[in-house]
Amino acid sequence: MKLLSAKHIEFPEYHKVYNLSMLGNKTDYHNPNDKQKHNLSKLFESLDKHGMTHPIIISWNAYQVSVGHQRVWYAKSKGYTHIDCYHVDNQTQWEKVFNFTANEEYLK
Repeated sequence: MKLLSAKHIEFPEYHKVYNLSMLGNKTDYHNPNDKQKHNLSKLFESLDKHGMTHPIIISWNAYQVSVGHQRVWYAKSKGYTHIDCYHVDNQTQWEKVFNFTANEEYLK
């Protein structure tokens, strides 16, 4: 198992580690547009240098990636098999986690 781990687990009650192959609704970045290329390059650079800050968010509808598609893409491209996730049960939990973890500092 090769885990892309998060540095900060602020919500241990929602924390899970999932195999990347379990996750659904992942965005495909095989043919990214210019904005996606820029965002991916900045994210990859940040993850290579600093690691992953927060887990991705998995929706309450099965194992659908809600937030973190680019981090999943990074993990797959770097040979990771597992990733830290927050798996929430409802919209209220999702908003709580999302509002705390939303960060696009790497895009600057």
